[in-house]
Amino acid sequence: MSGAVEPPRGLVLLAAVWIAVSWLVSFGLRMPLQISAGALTPGVRSMLICCTLGALVAWPMLRLCQTPPPAPVRSTLLDAVTLIVLLQTVLWPLRLATTWAPERTALVDAALVAHVLACCGIVTAALPWRSATVRGLAMAGCLLVAAGPPSVLAAGGLGEVAGAMPRWIGGGFPWIGDAMRATSSLPEADVWRDAWIALASGILLAAAGAVAAAVAGGTASRGSRLRTGSGADTVRGT
Repeated sequence: MSGAVEPPRGLVLLAAVWIAVSWLVSFGLRMPLQISAGALTPGVRSMLICCTLGALVAWPMLRLCQTPPPAPVRSTLLDAVTLIVLLQTVLWPLRLATTWAPERTALVDAALVAHVLACCGIVTAALPWRSATVRGLAMAGCLLVAAGPPSVLAAGGLGEVAGAMPRWIGGGFPWIGDAMRATSSLPEADVWRDAWIALASGILLAAAGAVAAAVAGGTASRGSRLRTGSGADTVRGT
């Protein structure tokens, strides 16, 4: 049986520090003389982008640099749930400083959750492996989730291919940036459809990562038992 999974106290502490630094970067030490939604909205956007950077880039990098935990699936899922809960404590109170409708905030929330779960699936699948190559590819996958394939293709000069890709595969930063910059207070029906597809894709990727990690862990465990048995036979033969 695998050992008990400890609550991610270290992750909570690091996330709290990240949120505090993000606040300083976004709002500074002095608030505007005239407190208004127009004055605070740019800071709110910057704050959420910084928090997204922490959830989609800094956290996977931290996890992939560590040794495999005793229960990689449970540990990574617990990390992801912890991050999602912490993001709620940032997103929804900050909404009060903007003109966003609850539906607009829910759209940003859905995009955040979808891409955190996608990164969770990639990290979970890579954790049982000690190979630097596997973990490097997993980190590249998380960066792709954060930036989005269309952005990568556009940067490579394939703008037409990027423009033809569906919106739900757009990536964490583009998704959240577009949701925050939208001029209409209520998201359109097709935007919600794409958000639900992105969320479902994130859930499926998280589930696939859990299955892949379980299979990899089982394979490693059987290999260890076979090596141990072979060594015991050798000792008995001598």
